[in-house]
Amino acid sequence: MTEAQIHVAQRQKQKDQLTSFQRLTKQLHLANEKTELTNQQFLKTLTEQNVEVEQLHKQLRQAKLDLRAATTKIDEMTKLIQDLQFQME
Repeated sequence: MTEAQIHVAQRQKQKDQLTSFQRLTKQLHLANEKTELTNQQFLKTLTEQNVEVEQLHKQLRQAKLDLRAATTKIDEMTKLIQDLQFQME
């Protein structure tokens, strides 16, 4: 091989490598964009679920308060019934 042929072969190899790197870079950019979109969707879903969980916690707190109030009323009614039964004896 002559020096010129070696130079041409090296130049072609460099062009091929550059083309390969450009293709890989494009693939990486596309994969990165896809990952970013997935992350955004995940964050949106997570935020929505956090809002829902907070609403459920609020409902649970209210249900506990309602249960305590109902229990207190039942206790009061039970005492009234016992008092009435005692008076009827």
